[in-house]
Amino acid sequence: VDVVTNLIADFRSRGGVPDREMLGLAGVCWVKMGRLDLVDQSVARMRSNRLFPTHDLYAHLVTAHADDVEYVDAAWDQIRLEAPHTQEIPGEIVCNALMRAYRHTKNIGRSLEVLQEMKNSYGYQPSPTVLRLVLETAILAEARSTAERLVQEIQTAEKAVPSST
Repeated sequence: VDVVTNLIADFRSRGGVPDREMLGLAGVCWVKMGRLDLVDQSVARMRSNRLFPTHDLYAHLVTAHADDVEYVDAAWDQIRLEAPHTQEIPGEIVCNALMRAYRHTKNIGRSLEVLQEMKNSYGYQPSPTVLRLVLETAILAEARSTAERLVQEIQTAEKAVPSST
């Protein structure tokens, strides 16, 4: 933790201003070290400087808070609110983290709702991996008809992915 903090402090002491990618990477390191307090401080400082967390950082935060439905939904809300400012379109990394969190809480309704919103609002085409996460959520939530539909959607998505041969 000290190494990351000291690197940023040293950068600032030399007149540097950390950008969102640098702070996002630091945040990911802090999340992996379990120092969510440092992440919260960094994110607050970023926002006060009109910077926004990277989607990679959001993905790690969502994963760290997977059992907190309100936190996960608030993170998704923030990503959507910040998208016009960051010019970063929510994609695979965000969707994967959200679908893992919704699987963790067996929330098939929210999983399907967010997936549909990503498709409609951002043109997101879910990967077979993301669709499998939604399928697992449907199975855990005992939503049989949804699971059956997802199996068909996964097969279609797999056919659309170019083979590596």
